[in-house]
Amino acid sequence: MATRSKLETVFTGDDRPFNRVASRMRGTVNKLKGAFRGMGGAMAMLGGGMAIRGTLEKADRIGKLATRWQVGVETLQRLGHVANLGGSNLDAVAKAMGTLNKNANKAANEGMATYQRQFEALGLNSKEFFKLNDEERWFAISDAIAGAGNRAKAMAAAQELMGRGGIELFAIMEQGSEKQRQIMDEITPSTDKVIRNLERLNDTLSTLKTGAFSHIADIISGLVTAFVWVGRRMGREMAVISARFADLVKAAPALFPESMEKWAATMKSAAEMRAGADLWIKMKEAEDAEKLKKKKGGAGFDPDEPITIEAPEAKIAAAISKQQANIFDPRRGGGFFSQAGRTGISRHATKSLGQKMQDLATKTFNENQTTNQLLRDALL
Repeated sequence: MATRSKLETVFTGDDRPFNRVASRMRGTVNKLKGAFRGMGGAMAMLGGGMAIRGTLEKADRIGKLATRWQVGVETLQRLGHVANLGGSNLDAVAKAMGTLNKNANKAANEGMATYQRQFEALGLNSKEFFKLNDEERWFAISDAIAGAGNRAKAMAAAQELMGRGGIELFAIMEQGSEKQRQIMDEITPSTDKVIRNLERLNDTLSTLKTGAFSHIADIISGLVTAFVWVGRRMGREMAVISARFADLVKAAPALFPESMEKWAATMKSAAEMRAGADLWIKMKEAEDAEKLKKKKGGAGFDPDEPITIEAPEAKIAAAISKQQANIFDPRRGGGFFSQAGRTGISRHATKSLGQKMQDLATKTFNENQTTNQLLRDALL
């Protein structure tokens, strides 16, 4: 039978419960405000650090572009501002101005007719143009393009004199010098001295950062070398353990399934496995020493040296890699216990012996599964 519940609301004049809840809410809000106020300093420091870093990088970029393309630092900033508002960038302006200055020199001082004709197409005298400073040259060619009667011809001349930037910046230059001066007057560029000081500071910080990275890389390199040394010897011990287990199977084949007997027959003895692993380690360490010697300035391959026949590395490595089958892993298809489950335990083996061996193998696997992965990476 269904039960009907009834909600009753009782209105009283006692507002103390509400006040207690409101008081707790106010306390929580005040705690949150305090936490955010505490974070404000850290956030301000983080933001300030990012702003400083950004300023250094921008100043460094301006200085490098000005040096590369032989353009004035202040002029480059003013022209870059115009270019940014026009959809281009500082790099395009610097490259275009550098190309224009170079070609103006060829026309005015070297008498190259190709560039003289392009200046004439814009109604400019190359010799008079070359006497102007960077900013005046920009305004002169901008006014020439803005007043050109044939826009296509003016664009072709701009491309010839300024390279790709003549096309990219053409629409900006078409505005003429007056419009561009108004835009340039919106900013106050940093002086050449300020930019060069910031550029040197950024270079110093970059040098320090690169030096720190070098020291960290040396430390990591040393750790890797040590890990390889340890990993090879751990691999040897694991291979010997596998061989010893095979020796046990060979010694008492009646206690193991036929599949295990076949596996043990393909394995070398523990003594042979250790000898082979020691030889492999010596060979790898000799190779490492030779590589290090060549890296430090060795002469490399000498055709006059007699060729020596090395030990069969592949054969030794294949013998050692058998430990990767991990016969102690009961979860893998190639493991001993998985095979035993398919073929059945020999009738001579007792249940208690099999259970004890499985428990021992599972425990060994759980303790060494991480080691096995490290060995694969180190040996292969």
